[in-house]
Amino acid sequence: VDFLERHQEYVLSHTAIMYYFQNIDRFVQSKDAEINKKIVDENIFTPQSILLNNYRIQTLSVLFRRDAYFNYIDNQDKILSSGYFLMGDTPLWYALAKMGKFHFLSDVTCVYRKHSTSVTGERNLLKQYRFRLSSYELRYYLSQKDELSKEVKDKFEKIYAIRLMEYLSLNPSFQPLFSIDMKNHKGFHYILYKRNCLRFFIETKECLFYKLKKVKNLFRKSV
Repeated sequence: VDFLERHQEYVLSHTAIMYYFQNIDRFVQSKDAEINKKIVDENIFTPQSILLNNYRIQTLSVLFRRDAYFNYIDNQDKILSSGYFLMGDTPLWYALAKMGKFHFLSDVTCVYRKHSTSVTGERNLLKQYRFRLSSYELRYYLSQKDELSKEVKDKFEKIYAIRLMEYLSLNPSFQPLFSIDMKNHKGFHYILYKRNCLRFFIETKECLFYKLKKVKNLFRKSV
């Protein structure tokens, strides 16, 4: 609050956090300071930094200006205001970044509890992959809407295509809001998708990942 009151050119301030993994009763400090260091030190933060995941913002640590927030709400387009995308923080940070500067405080001020029923800890395969798809649906949409650089647009289109193929393999009846030509993104995922093998690959990968995660948690408990 003090920082924002002294620096009117900043619209948002946020901090580092600590994670609490409930299933193993352990605290782990996040890598926010490490991830954000280069962008903060070199003063190269841009709205695209949010979409490219080059800059990390932990929602529970955020404070932003009331007038900037209502400016965002009043100027949302129909797609963003519809609730279609499954994350509300990313488009908000992106919009606020176009209004002013962000301030990062490396102090740990709060704890994020991670557990199996949270969005990020979701074990339901369909919900998990729908969330992953929505993350890049959003980035694909914003990159096209705001006419970002061709490099950025191509990057998001490629990842969106992969995420869409994955989700369609799990849920063939899904109707995407944004159509895309899969043939333009041939590769490992495209081959498996066309041969109806992508679902099997995903389920096998996730099963192995879950088993390895259980071993990792057991190891964490023992040290």
